[in-house]
Amino acid sequence: MGYCQSNGPSQNLIPNGNFNKGNTGFFSSYKFTASNTTEGEYYIGTAPSNWYHLHYPCGDHSTGYGSMLLVNGAPEPNQVVWETTVQVKEKTDYLFSLWITSISRPNPGMMALMINGKQVGSLIKANSNTCDWQQFSATWFSDIQKTAKISIVNKNTVRYGNDFALDDLLFVEQQAKPTTVDCSLKIPARFKFTVSQCSRVSFLLNTANISGLSKITWNFGDGSKSSKKSPVHFYKKPGAYTVSAITTSKNGCLDTFSRQVNIKFLKTDFVVSEEDAPGEILFKAKANGPRYTWNLGDSSVINNETIVRHTYRSSGEYTAMLFAENNSGCKDTVVHQLRIDLPPNDLPDAPLQQYEVTQVAEDAVQPIIENRETDIVRSLDINDDSVQIAIYDNGVIDGDSITLIYDGMIILSRQVLKREPLLLKLAVGSMQETHLLKMYAENLGTIPPNTALMVIRDGENRHDIYVSSNATSNGSVLFRRRR
Repeated sequence: MGYCQSNGPSQNLIPNGNFNKGNTGFFSSYKFTASNTTEGEYYIGTAPSNWYHLHYPCGDHSTGYGSMLLVNGAPEPNQVVWETTVQVKEKTDYLFSLWITSISRPNPGMMALMINGKQVGSLIKANSNTCDWQQFSATWFSDIQKTAKISIVNKNTVRYGNDFALDDLLFVEQQAKPTTVDCSLKIPARFKFTVSQCSRVSFLLNTANISGLSKITWNFGDGSKSSKKSPVHFYKKPGAYTVSAITTSKNGCLDTFSRQVNIKFLKTDFVVSEEDAPGEILFKAKANGPRYTWNLGDSSVINNETIVRHTYRSSGEYTAMLFAENNSGCKDTVVHQLRIDLPPNDLPDAPLQQYEVTQVAEDAVQPIIENRETDIVRSLDINDDSVQIAIYDNGVIDGDSITLIYDGMIILSRQVLKREPLLLKLAVGSMQETHLLKMYAENLGTIPPNTALMVIRDGENRHDIYVSSNATSNGSVLFRRRR
């Protein structure tokens, strides 16, 4: 119920009744704290959800963005939630009123109004609808008393829940009998919203019956306001905004409701890695939510895939682009430049360099290969007593550096793989059954893992072998001499 004064409003005797001056003008036996952790605590704030993350983002009663008294009720009865003392006239009627809303659903708050130690009026009860402000009022006759100690004391002894907010406390001299205004048909301020074009938010009241609406005020949480019935607002920055609507019906009844609107701009990206075959690249978007379109720079366009495996057929510079769009209409584009260098079909005519196997002790090799597994990617039966090998970086020149170990001996150390191949000739003696060539990754390059193409010639026989090494394994080739 709301109340109208027939002879004009009297002065509110309660100091800081709307709490906009902060934690002053009253006493509470509860603990004042800016971060709610347990029962029996209170705070003066503008948003319950900022005080405790599971509380609802309600606006205050009068404006939707002002201060209010936030309370996490204690399970002990008769504790003073709020109290003040004011001077009064003898033989005078006074009206007390306040507004209350639940800020969490379980076990709504229940209190008693006490004046000079005696209960006045019925119990003050919040309902289970959060952010739904309800008014409580009661009248009191001063008789011969000159002061009024006004107390609001807790009556809910349930530990779980009992979270509420109070606002706009009023204690005035009644100059005439108040007339009652029926606010049961107030215009509900609850609203819904939709987000489009990333930051364009359309707001609409839940109720279709707004014939009794006198005015509405929207506060968008970024300092902007509107008085339109169904406004559209553009946010300039991402963030969480508490939006409140305040409706005023034609008979003067107010209602307020708040919701949080999350604006998230889209930021996309993707990673690139090399696969086995020369020019075979794996593209992987870093998120799964948006709709994707890939343009891989060679006229290949792929839609609605998070992971794409693609093979470039020609050497050259390629611009790989990823276009992303989410359900809110946010868009983003990211670009990566790739240099693809495919090895030639034949070994180059340049003279092959034969690396002599030096007498490097096994103890000197062991430190650089310890804790890495040997991954044999191919076993070859060799006819000749030697093989010719050309080693290329596998498709993308990205600074891969390797060390080669042949039968436990270092034959190449810290060689960077480039567009031109590393050329070597290795003896495959018949005095031992097998020979093992290990590729140790000194780094992973800019596009991991460390990959190489080994073109191995055994007389007229050619073998193209893709070797990959990383921080845990050495890609290796095993040679067996035919007898």
